[in-house]
Amino acid sequence: GTMIVEFRGEITGHYLGEIPWSSPTGQATVLEGFARGVRERIPLFNEVDIITRNGAHRQIFTGVWPLAASDAAPIDRFLALEDYGTLTRDELA
Repeated sequence: GTMIVEFRGEITGHYLGEIPWSSPTGQATVLEGFARGVRERIPLFNEVDIITRNGAHRQIFTGVWPLAASDAAPIDRFLALEDYGTLTRDELA
């Protein structure tokens, strides 16, 4: 949680449209991932390669799990995790 706050600010309790994204394309990709989780009722995992200001390669890993009150209930929330590894905010271009 501490790293997410460092990279995105405090996002707990906010809708996806309220979260600061690095680009409209990045936001669209994330929103489509959540839509897929709702449609298919499956967890999703992603690995993103980042090139830092000084040209170093870093990776961000994410996992998103759809949640519902029962197997038949609609997906009404997600649990999402982000792992920034050794990447720091200062390394981003």
